[in-house]
Amino acid sequence: MPFKTIEAVRSGWDAAAPPATGWTSVTLPDDWTTRWPGFDGVVWYRLTFDRPDAAEPLGLALNYWTLAGSISVNGAELGRDEFLVEPLTRSWNVPRYWQLADPVLHAGTNTLLIRVSGLAPYQPGLGPVLIGPPSATRAHFVQQFWIRRELPVFYLGVTAALGTFFFVVWLLRRSLKAYGWFALMTIAWFCYSLNSW
Repeated sequence: MPFKTIEAVRSGWDAAAPPATGWTSVTLPDDWTTRWPGFDGVVWYRLTFDRPDAAEPLGLALNYWTLAGSISVNGAELGRDEFLVEPLTRSWNVPRYWQLADPVLHAGTNTLLIRVSGLAPYQPGLGPVLIGPPSATRAHFVQQFWIRRELPVFYLGVTAALGTFFFVVWLLRRSLKAYGWFALMTIAWFCYSLNSW
């Protein structure tokens, strides 16, 4: 389902609600540093949509927010990260899914409000958001979860196995210095890659 409007506004770290004015239209995915360079703080995203059939539930899939956030529909909170101010939760690589029905949704126009806390060096913003039939949005969430959470675990396992293998070979034959350097580089890359998981 398409959204009627997608808007964003920036505010301070401790804001419990978005400001009434200053909203600007955006498209998703959104990196707010293209609009507000160097801005560290909170950006609120307001997405509106029409519920086509008041009897049917809807699925809501969110690819990511960078770095931490909270989400509500029509004033009812669906979820939030533990820390929305520094030290931020840094859950930027976590897709999310909810199934929405009465009494959260109502007939006519509904409003999705997302609060994102971010720091300019980390490309802060909001990723794609899908709303529609639960089966389609759930399938999208499962795909995103595989790409963002499960595939990196497999990759980390392969990296750790290669690093360990070449380290053992280097221990058995110290003259093969390239093996030792490769093992060291692979283990360092493994530690760095833990950040994306």
